Amino acid sequence: VGAAAQTYFGINLADPGATLTPAQAAMLAAMPNEPGYFDPDPKAGAPFVALVERWQYVLANMVRDGALSHSKAAALCAYCQSGGTQAQAAFAKNVKIVPPSANNGYSGFKGYLMQMVQQQLTAPKADGGYGLTLQKVDTGGYRINTTFSMSKVDALAASVNAEKDEMAADGVSFPVYDRVGAVLENAKTGAIVAVYGGPGYYTAHCAETNCELNMAEAAEPVGSSFKPYVLATAVKEGMNVFTSKLNGYSPIWIPNKPADQATQDALSPTSAPPGVSASDPYGGNGLNGVHYYLFDEAGENQGQPLAVNVAAAISSDPAFEDLVHRDGINNVINVAGEFGVGQNAFVEPCANPASSSANATQAEIIKYCNDLTGPGYTENHTPELGNGLDGNFSTTGTLNSEAAIQAGTPGSPAIALGENPLTPVEQATTFATLADDGLYHSAHVIGSLYQGSTLVPSPVITRQVLSPQAAADADWALSYDNQDPAGTAYGNVPFRRGDVIAKTGTLGEDAVASQAWFNGATPDQYALSIALFTNDPGSENLDNLPYIGGTPGSQGGGWPATIWNEFMTTNLNNMPYVPLFQTSQVQANGIPFDAWIQAFPKKAKAKACHFGHGHGLGPQAQKCTCPPGHAQQCGNPNPTHSCQPFNPLCGRGTSPSPSPSPSPSPSPSPNPSPGTGGTAANSTNAAEEASTTQALPLRGG
Repeated sequence: VGAAAQTYFGINLADPGATLTPAQAAMLAAMPNEPGYFDPDPKAGAPFVALVERWQYVLANMVRDGALSHSKAAALCAYCQSGGTQAQAAFAKNVKIVPPSANNGYSGFKGYLMQMVQQQLTAPKADGGYGLTLQKVDTGGYRINTTFSMSKVDALAASVNAEKDEMAADGVSFPVYDRVGAVLENAKTGAIVAVYGGPGYYTAHCAETNCELNMAEAAEPVGSSFKPYVLATAVKEGMNVFTSKLNGYSPIWIPNKPADQATQDALSPTSAPPGVSASDPYGGNGLNGVHYYLFDEAGENQGQPLAVNVAAAISSDPAFEDLVHRDGINNVINVAGEFGVGQNAFVEPCANPASSSANATQAEIIKYCNDLTGPGYTENHTPELGNGLDGNFSTTGTLNSEAAIQAGTPGSPAIALGENPLTPVEQATTFATLADDGLYHSAHVIGSLYQGSTLVPSPVITRQVLSPQAAADADWALSYDNQDPAGTAYGNVPFRRGDVIAKTGTLGEDAVASQAWFNGATPDQYALSIALFTNDPGSENLDNLPYIGGTPGSQGGGWPATIWNEFMTTNLNNMPYVPLFQTSQVQANGIPFDAWIQAFPKKAKAKACHFGHGHGLGPQAQKCTCPPGHAQQCGNPNPTHSCQPFNPLCGRGTSPSPSPSPSPSPSPSPNPSPGTGGTAANSTNAAEEASTTQALPLRGG
């Protein structure tokens, strides 16, 4: 009652002499009957009329119970026509709602922060929560210290608003249906320091802006900002980021036969494979039970293999669709889980009806809206995709939802293009992990919790996702997003070029542009995730936003990148500059990892085997007898054995490791040397250059 009195009337009942009038008390007694519907605003229409009727009912029962005289109830219009204009006028005169002050309860940005605190208190411990019931929270006598910095909360909002003002100056006011969500996380601890969840609770035009929904927790498709998960998996499996070559061709037919490692290692052909129709827009089934996914976008055809850092910088779709096939889709899903996807407390109800019940606990909301394991559901007899990466894309049929099977997403390399929803919290945590040498800390907003004088054990989870060396490799490739002039963030993120781990993400273009992301982190300091999306992607889009820095505003390298850059420039410029690579990491990079060659330059077919250098192939490999189409990748320690297609020995010589490539300098230059990535034309291996597109690539250790 005290909280309600303060929220609706600005009355603190703890103050001496503070009290409620009978009219005010009757309104508070009326509200719990239908709190989600009743509205004390006279402009609210039917919800206001319904509340007035309930208010009259309470007043009449107060007379019945002897708590109010008949004359006072009559003066308040308790016996007027139920909900009529006279009763409405009496209510408006005697029950004046006082808007909450900035420091009161859930008003303003505090609403988002308090909501997140409650979520962590009530979430299961497996998700980084304390596992308390709401009743225990309300009655347990807890003292809570949060991780939020109000100065950074205000600064993050200021950066968002500054870019909205810039849009207006460019002639386009920020549309009321567009949404921004942002999360700033301490990379060394996982503590969420600031969020931007929207304009704030109780702000103007709240219904249009969904002001009471926390956009920092909104699960939205992430576009190409999912590619770091694909890259991290490859590095974890042994890919050398400095010497490997990814696929820059389109079209390509990506082979898929999960149980067959040779198929998963095979290069993706650039013409229709045997048994597959070139006119099939989805690929098709080839020989030996292999299914092919067709990627065919002329605008994505670079016409050459790509160095890993270049593929990341330009956000090459064929390179990463091909790479996820090489990784193994289930492996990528598992690594996403290790980075914390689907394992945090900060989840809002989703489209799944099971999560929207007024009585749903936070544990139930997390279960049904989980971005890793959330199930599909049925709406109006129609199967619908859930939020879960596992159910939507895994190759394990028992996990796939009916809607996913109908949509053809299980096993699809389109997972690399970020068609699955994630939240800014999850994205910030992933980049925080990359920025802290691969060490994961679960996202949290409670710094300490006391019950009386007893400190409650922290539920924060810590684990090593990538070794420091592997994390440094992935970070190196991602550092080119804002230092390569062709990088998707180069135009709008000048902040610390070469020392920012970053990735853009964009869903759709032109009239179907619906989501745009920028995620970035500085080593050992902060990770910041920015999401820009529309309220209704089916009928609204981001395409009306003006260009910024030569980039369409609807892309991740547009306005999300400018918000990120504005905040980091304004708030981190005075922080110590931490180099992206430590000397010990640089010395360790490269040597343990094999090159993954996923594409070769298109050259004339070789007429004979030419071995003796590269990939550790010994002189005896020159005697290898090879089938057509596999000549240049056949290498067998035993020269009397002939290589057959997809023979496990093909592609391996007497040594499993490539010749060491030069290590990058601690501050990589924007124009890398051939030994540290560079452009696809920098390949120096003659055997690779002479190979055909059907050659079997090396498998990482």
